[in-house]
Amino acid sequence: MIIAILVGYPFSRLRTIYFFMINLLFGIGMLSVNSIFEKYTGGHSGLKGIPPYLPARRHNAAISSQVWR
Repeated sequence: MIIAILVGYPFSRLRTIYFFMINLLFGIGMLSVNSIFEKYTGGHSGLKGIPPYLPARRHNAAISSQVWR
């Protein structure tokens, strides 16, 4: 949290095109970090082992709760 505040505050002071440039840089940087630490992050496939989100509906709430046990 402290790192987020230290990094986020100076970036929040930027205006218009510079703010967009920093956002683009941050996005590209996160993709690079994701690729470098593929063993831990799953690379471009994303994190593994997380079940998909299934919204609970009244008629299948019992089924969806039994699927992920």
